[in-house]
Amino acid sequence: MTGNSATIRPVLGVSALVVDGTRVLLVKRGKAPLKGCWSLPGGHLETGETLAAAAAREVAEETGIAARGLRQIETVEIIPTAASSADRHIVLVVFRGEGTGTPVAGDDAAEARWVPRGEVAGLHMVEETKQLIARHA
Repeated sequence: MTGNSATIRPVLGVSALVVDGTRVLLVKRGKAPLKGCWSLPGGHLETGETLAAAAAREVAEETGIAARGLRQIETVEIIPTAASSADRHIVLVVFRGEGTGTPVAGDDAAEARWVPRGEVAGLHMVEETKQLIARHA
């Protein structure tokens, strides 16, 4: 290993694709990284917390929605490159579940809302997230 790679380790996080019929639950990021981009609710895993519990907690903290029936659907790696906006290596475990209710932005989300699947492609969002939604919503 060279440089900082010996001391900087990948970060483990979770994300959740929550659906209500033909709508998906999205948040607009209020902080870096990706401030102003729409994304799936998610965040860091806390010590002693299961991945599914972390996904449910993050959804509730960022949107006020209780996610039900969460099941793991993908693992995504975000690795910094010269061409990316990523500033660290993140391993993201993605879940899918259902939810209902009126989202309210909380925690680090600037906005939270249900978005019809047909409108996702027009949002300012990381392309890989759009593709993930298309595969699993």
